[in-house]
Amino acid sequence: MPVFDDIERNGVGARPYAQPDFVYLNASARPGVQAIRNAIEDWLLRYPSDDRAELRARLRSDDNYQHRSAFFELFLHEMLLRLGCNVEVHPQIVGTHRRPDFYVQSP
Repeated sequence: MPVFDDIERNGVGARPYAQPDFVYLNASARPGVQAIRNAIEDWLLRYPSDDRAELRARLRSDDNYQHRSAFFELFLHEMLLRLGCNVEVHPQIVGTHRRPDFYVQSP
């Protein structure tokens, strides 16, 4: 399921003050913003399917803290994959109920 809506986009201006990042990215018709949407959609396809829905929901959040932290997590995942790392998302750690974002093994 895509992050961004399949809608007609007309806005070409800058993001209005206090408008949530996702709302702007979803509605903007600027070519640079289209490139950002394309990258996010592409990166999400390489994110593990079991964890994709939760990350997608956070990317679509009107809360910029949630949106930006989800974007950063997705960006890091993509960067680590491109560096050739083996990345496990939200691994279980023995002795605790906490689950870090990633367990990474370098090539």
